[in-house]
Amino acid sequence: MPLMTVGTGRALISSRGFHVSDVPQVEGDALVWLYNHTNGPSWTDHTNWLVTHTVGNWFGITVGGGHVTQVALNTNGLNGNIGAFPINNLLSLSLLRLESNGSISGNLGGWILPAALSQLRLNNTSVSGNVGAWTLPAALTQLYLNTTSVSGNIGGWILPALVSRLMLYSTSVSGTPDISGNTAMSQYLYSSCGLTQANVNAVLLSIYTRRMAFTDAAPVLNAGGTNDAPSGVYQDGDPPTTGLEYVYEIANDPEAEGFNTWAVTYTGGTAP
Repeated sequence: MPLMTVGTGRALISSRGFHVSDVPQVEGDALVWLYNHTNGPSWTDHTNWLVTHTVGNWFGITVGGGHVTQVALNTNGLNGNIGAFPINNLLSLSLLRLESNGSISGNLGGWILPAALSQLRLNNTSVSGNVGAWTLPAALTQLYLNTTSVSGNIGGWILPALVSRLMLYSTSVSGTPDISGNTAMSQYLYSSCGLTQANVNAVLLSIYTRRMAFTDAAPVLNAGGTNDAPSGVYQDGDPPTTGLEYVYEIANDPEAEGFNTWAVTYTGGTAP
């Protein structure tokens, strides 16, 4: 049954009231939920949504192998609370882009991320919630949570091996993710989160400890902004024991160990 009819001729449909033909109904229901709860009729582009029963023809949706694989509705005028979005019903979802929809809100702390999820971009929205409770899927390569209101201690995160971009800046998260299995990091942006000196030192130590494992040719770390400054003096320490000595090591490779050096921004300076 329609919940309401809008001027465009589209209707807000009960999440279980619109039959889809090319993906499992539970996946279609999840998309209809998103449309209903973000004022779909007012989106910048809602071509074919709730018009054709072929989900693969809806704007921003990619279907592969009979399942929804991508939802790309970034910068599209979405407006509403997505805290209860049943993302876990999209079992084959590899990409979710909802960034730069500033009127999207909602507590995402209860989200269960699909195992297939490779890219999650929620930056520049008003979403919130304790994301420290998330389990990051092994398929993850890019996570953008920057410039949101998400919070929580992410010290329990185990960062998958192929994560190359971790964008956390201008949030209220804290803690040091476990990067002991990561090899692909290229951009680690953890600035302006109000991190304590101990947190900043721990992030630097985690990179120093793993310095030989990273494969990117020119990795970048930004742990500055409103974060506390690292401890110690920017100098070669053998072995390093302070935050700024870790910075010196990963930015300069003074012992010529042969790892790819990092460009590091921290509160009070940059290196090399």
